[in-house]
Amino acid sequence: MTGPGRAVVRVTAAPVVPLDLLCASGTSYFGRPGVRYVPGWCR
Repeated sequence: MTGPGRAVVRVTAAPVVPLDLLCASGTSYFGRPGVRYVPGWCR
């Protein structure tokens, strides 16, 4: 979606770390990620 304050970007590469793989497989000790889980995003 584009509009004021928004931009379209093209991602050519992104890291996949072991925690992302655990979350994707459902075996992370954090439990299942929320519906809006974004791999590689740290909070």
